Amino acid sequence: MFNSENKGGIWWMKRYFLIVGCIFFSIYAGLFAAEVKIGVCLPFTGEGRVNAEKTWDGIRLANELMPSVGDYKIVLIKGDDRTNPERSQGVTSLLIDEGAAVLIGYPWSSLAIAAALVAENTQVPLLSTYSTNPLTTKDKNYISRVCFIDPFQGKVAANFAIKTLKVKNAVLIVDRSEPYCTGLATYFKEAFSELKGKILALFYFKRGDTESTLKDIAQQAAASNPNMIYLSAYYKELGILVKELRKLGYKGALVSGDTGGNNDVFKYAGDSVDGLYFTDHFNVDAAETKSAKYFVIEFEKKYNDVPPTSSALGWDAYLVVYNAVKSCVSAGKKPTPENINYYIRHTKNLEGATGNITINPQTGNPVKPAVVNVWKDEKVKLYTVINS
Repeated sequence: MFNSENKGGIWWMKRYFLIVGCIFFSIYAGLFAAEVKIGVCLPFTGEGRVNAEKTWDGIRLANELMPSVGDYKIVLIKGDDRTNPERSQGVTSLLIDEGAAVLIGYPWSSLAIAAALVAENTQVPLLSTYSTNPLTTKDKNYISRVCFIDPFQGKVAANFAIKTLKVKNAVLIVDRSEPYCTGLATYFKEAFSELKGKILALFYFKRGDTESTLKDIAQQAAASNPNMIYLSAYYKELGILVKELRKLGYKGALVSGDTGGNNDVFKYAGDSVDGLYFTDHFNVDAAETKSAKYFVIEFEKKYNDVPPTSSALGWDAYLVVYNAVKSCVSAGKKPTPENINYYIRHTKNLEGATGNITINPQTGNPVKPAVVNVWKDEKVKLYTVINS
């Protein structure tokens, strides 16, 4: 039975624990007096979903391992552009309205080019993971990227074709509806011609064309009997074209840009994918720096899988932003969009998963290496590393 003295003791105990709880809560809250919000815009639905999911894996892992800088907690807010450029603009506006100080993602060039107009107008930095088209950053002050650009990629592919594969002529098959595809094909064609390679023919299709249309194009391309066919296309169409060309008995070299390593290419090409060469940003066997090895170890530990290129670029995008926020704090500046953008644009010799990253402050484009990968035994294998 409780007497008044017991009741008084219980009251004081409750009050004591309440005070202690408030103190601990205040201390915890004080650890992160402010937040830096990163808006992550990716095509989680639509044709870009596989790329988006893997990119998100890299970003999320980086955030879990590097969740804060000083008193600032870094918070990720997601947006789905559904692989639609118009929606990419709308999602970008929403993320900015929700307080994003910086934006990352935008792996397709068509998505990044559209969203860049919004980000540039509102002066919020946007860092693309995978958009290689030069128009993404052209004449812009707040748009940057962690991937190489298509003039470099096209030159790498042309040099590889002429000097390594020893081809003398080529046919191009190009998706004319996508800026990435038309741009990359142009840069490859220019570089290939400068090296005295001969372009025998160009064939065009547009995204969404029927499989029958793609079969007809493959037949015409194979009939030209080129040493090599350069395929500038996204995943589904690329996979179908590879499959049809091999079914037709085409024995020459097949080379593509950095879309070639996506799992959807294998989904549509099947075992015909073996022997497809493609320029790329990453391969685990090229992960030589301490930072790259750390990324691979942590990714495999968390996801029980080998990290693909999109995950590595997602990791690097977060790393560049994290480094920019850290630079703000070290300089005694608030991590505002303006300050974060300054330090993104002045990234220098930052060890990333895809190599050392230095971003040109005038263009927002990085200087970094490329790799050539090849499908072998239905898996992506490293063929060679190209530094310039």
